[in-house]
Amino acid sequence: MTANGTTSTSRPSSGSGSAPFALLTAFSGTPFSGNPAAVVFLDPANTPRKALEGLAGNFNAPMIAFVGAVDDGSIVNLGGEGGVGEDTKKEDVGGEEGGRKTEGRRVVIKTSIRYLTYSGVEIPLCGHASVAAAGAILRLPFVQDLVKNDGGGVKVERVEFETWAEGRKVPVRVYEEDNKTLYELGLPSVPPVPLPKDEEDRIRAFVARAFGERIRDMDRDVVSVRRGVGGMEHAILVELDPSVGLGDADVDVNVFTDCGYTQNVITSLPSPSRSSCSGANNNNDNDDVQANNSVQLEEGKQQFDYVYRMFSPHVPGGEDAVCGSAQCLLAPYWYAKLAQLGCQKVVPGNQVTSYSASPRGGVVKVVWESDRDIPRDGGGGGEEKERVLLRGEVALLASGECFF
Repeated sequence: MTANGTTSTSRPSSGSGSAPFALLTAFSGTPFSGNPAAVVFLDPANTPRKALEGLAGNFNAPMIAFVGAVDDGSIVNLGGEGGVGEDTKKEDVGGEEGGRKTEGRRVVIKTSIRYLTYSGVEIPLCGHASVAAAGAILRLPFVQDLVKNDGGGVKVERVEFETWAEGRKVPVRVYEEDNKTLYELGLPSVPPVPLPKDEEDRIRAFVARAFGERIRDMDRDVVSVRRGVGGMEHAILVELDPSVGLGDADVDVNVFTDCGYTQNVITSLPSPSRSSCSGANNNNDNDDVQANNSVQLEEGKQQFDYVYRMFSPHVPGGEDAVCGSAQCLLAPYWYAKLAQLGCQKVVPGNQVTSYSASPRGGVVKVVWESDRDIPRDGGGGGEEKERVLLRGEVALLASGECFF
C-alpha cells in the first residue's frame, strides 16, 4: 500500500522501492507558471540519502519535498461548528451536540517533510515547496475519499508539517476564495534596513550592470537599497523606478554571483494600468507582465500593488520563479511605502496582491499582520508580533509513481 492509499501493481525489477509523486506549481492556477516543486511521498527519515539525491536530480525541479505518510494516524479532529475540541475522537463528531446537528468535521493533517534542491543540497525550510506539498496532500485519493465518504462534511483546515532538519512546525492553512482553493503560509516579518553609503553605492553599481541600458541614471532609477536583518542578512531589497520596466527587462543574472548576497530582491511599483492603488500610480506605463507570460492569460486584467523579481546564484538559471521568502522583506517595506504614497487600503491585516515578474510569473497575495499602526518613516515594524502571510493557488502538472 502506498502513501496515497493506492496499491502498486508494477515496478521495475531493478528498483528497490517506489513511491507516489506529484509535480506541481505554487502561487499559480496554471501548471506553466508559478514556482515548480516535486513532491514524493516516502519516509523522509529512513530513506537512504543517495536515493533522495537521485530522485531530486531526476525530477530536476527547483525544489523537491519528501513527505511522510498520510493516513488515519495523520488526521487530528478539530470538530464541527458545535465546538468539538482538538483531538476529539472521530466517532464523537458529526453527531448531535446540545440538540443540534454539527454541520461538518474540521481536521488537521499532520506529517513530516524534508527539502532538497534539484542538485541534492538539503535546506531546512522551503516555503513554496511546503505550499505545493499541501496541495499534493489534498489531491491524495485517501484525503479525497475522506471528504467524499463523510458526505462532504470534512473540511481540511490546514496541513501541518514537521521539518526533518530542525523539527520546526510549518502549518499551511487551506481555504476557499472566489471558488478557488488557496493555501496560506506564515513567515516572519523582516523590515529591511538602510545600508551604509559606500555599500549602497556598490549595490547600485551591480544592479546597473545587471540591468544594462535599462538604468540610465542610478540616482533616479535605483530608488532605494536596503538589506535584511535577523537571519536574512544574506538578502538585499532594491526598489527601481517603474520606468525601468522590471517585468520585461533582460537581466544579466550572472552579475549577482559576485554581489555578495544570495537573495537579490528587485522590486518596483506596477505601471498605472496594473496598479490597484490609485494613490501610488506613476507616470510610466511599461507593462510589468511580460507579453509571453502564461500567467497573463489567466490574470490578464488583474491589478497588483507591487511587482518583484528575485535573483540568486543558488537557483536554476539564476532567478527564482516565485520567491516566497522575499515577502519577508517586501511586505513590511511596501505596506509602509504605499501608506506614505496615500494608498488608503494598505493597513495591517488587509490583503494586497504582488506579482513575481519572472519569465514564468506568479501571483502572491500578501497580508502583513501587526498589532500596531504602520510607521510612516518607510522602515516597517519588526516587532515579534508581526508576520507575513502568503496566499496562493497550487496547480497540478503530473502525478504517478516513481521507482528508486
